[in-house]
Amino acid sequence: MITIAGVVIMRQRPPTAKGFMFITLEDETGFLQCVVRPKLYKQYYDTLIQPSIIFRGQLQATGGWRGIIVHEAWPLEGVFGGYSGFPSASGGQDHLDDGADVVLTGKAFGDSAAAIPPDPDTVRKVG
Repeated sequence: MITIAGVVIMRQRPPTAKGFMFITLEDETGFLQCVVRPKLYKQYYDTLIQPSIIFRGQLQATGGWRGIIVHEAWPLEGVFGGYSGFPSASGGQDHLDDGADVVLTGKAFGDSAAAIPPDPDTVRKVG
């Protein structure tokens, strides 16, 4: 059993994975794929959508692939970075946790740049 911590750089739950979830964590040494079984997905759901996580589990190695089969999970607080939100089927940047109904209807932030209001602190008129 090993314990790892890092920021989430990708979160996937493909429909072909039979309920398994794959989370890629990154720290200053590199990244590692973490495999979450369907039962643990339900048990640790609130933790799994956090932007940074601590996992404890069994290290697996197959060929050049290294990963951890998750047994326990905790939120890692006070860390800047990572993606929060729901897993996507294909990976990449997740949507903010707007709620399942918002994500399913395609109205979450990230679906359209026009849906995000300009931030007055960072948007400046030029000219």
